[in-house]
Amino acid sequence: MRRKIVGTVIAASVFALPVMAQESVDADPSGQGAIVDPQGGPISAFGDLNWGPIDAEAQTLQTGNLGVEYLDGMYYVSTRVIVGALRENAVNMFDSTGTLVGTFDQVGTAYTDAWGYRDGFTDGSKVYFGWGGGIASHNPDGTGGAMFITGAAPVIGTWRALAYDPNGDGGNGSIYACDFGDPIIEVDMAGNLIRQFANADGWSIYGLALDPNTGNLWAHHSSGGGAIPPQIWEIDTTTGTWTGVAYDSDAGLVGGTTPYPIQGGLCGVPGGNPGSGNSWDLCALLQALSDSIAGFEGYASLDCLNLSIDNNNAGTDSTFTLSGLTPGSTGAVLYSLRTGSFVYEGSGYCVDFGLGFRNAREAQAQLIGQARDTDGDGVVAITIKIPCAAGGKTVYFQGAEKGTCPDNCMSNVIKVTFLPC
Repeated sequence: MRRKIVGTVIAASVFALPVMAQESVDADPSGQGAIVDPQGGPISAFGDLNWGPIDAEAQTLQTGNLGVEYLDGMYYVSTRVIVGALRENAVNMFDSTGTLVGTFDQVGTAYTDAWGYRDGFTDGSKVYFGWGGGIASHNPDGTGGAMFITGAAPVIGTWRALAYDPNGDGGNGSIYACDFGDPIIEVDMAGNLIRQFANADGWSIYGLALDPNTGNLWAHHSSGGGAIPPQIWEIDTTTGTWTGVAYDSDAGLVGGTTPYPIQGGLCGVPGGNPGSGNSWDLCALLQALSDSIAGFEGYASLDCLNLSIDNNNAGTDSTFTLSGLTPGSTGAVLYSLRTGSFVYEGSGYCVDFGLGFRNAREAQAQLIGQARDTDGDGVVAITIKIPCAAGGKTVYFQGAEKGTCPDNCMSNVIKVTFLPC
């Protein structure tokens, strides 16, 4: 799509890629740290419960709930169903009020499998669930169930925890998968292995979700088997390691025979959980005394800015489009080589790539350029030539409106891995 170029470029820095020193990780397991939302404002309760928990057993009387996926206002919960000596595994659909509104059968060998579907993902048009025999797809209403990938997952076997990356495999889309303590793998849409990350952090993962703001993964993890609370971890998709960001996900529930629930599936919720007003939240399945789904605080929209880039090719001109500005104001694009709780406060802009709970210096965010909205439609575009030195590197970008720190408006953070010249 051809982008509208508006505004006058006032100044632009040389887009260099300095080598940054490694920073220490400051984990905030309670999720109560002073986080700055990449959509533009402070969040005092990142990771807090903001929806539910919704009892997934009360309306279905099914006790084997495992995975959860979200699409267009509906939460899909996979469950093993034992009828006498038979398995008739299903997926239950809950609306935004937590009300059961539909049920459909699992397909393939999952229907009669001892456990059936585990966790799932969505590409925005269908829902997908995995198990030891492959990955199946369904229309949003549950119809059209069909095999999408047949056979075990490479390296790990069971397609347990799943997440979809629309930008993976060179823009063709890719799937992340994990099976408890196995490596995290990334495969193409046919199931062929692209890469894998060894478990260097002791994770035990049942659910995965891809963060559209950072490109990182969120993983539903537990190392205590119900003896300690399960947690949601952030996994860096560049290094395949835990960033140190984690928060408890037990949602105040107790386990069936343990003090805390066991981790289940995980999904992202574009537009936020019901009533949150956020741009993106998480929802987790908790295998508890009564299996439940629970929503957790993500990123607030706060009616701020949106940033996009038109290509990721080093050695070419790339246009950054920043929308949502106050008419007639000036906006800017800045970049960093990592996320962190540092703040850039130069030239009347504040930005905070505050997703990694890392200490960092102001110099780690640098100005690319700024432009004034001359036609008053709240949109500016800044075009720069990406140097060949950026090829193969991952860079984080954020836009900001010129104003008084720390109250100026900020955009989403976008993560871009540039293709070589």
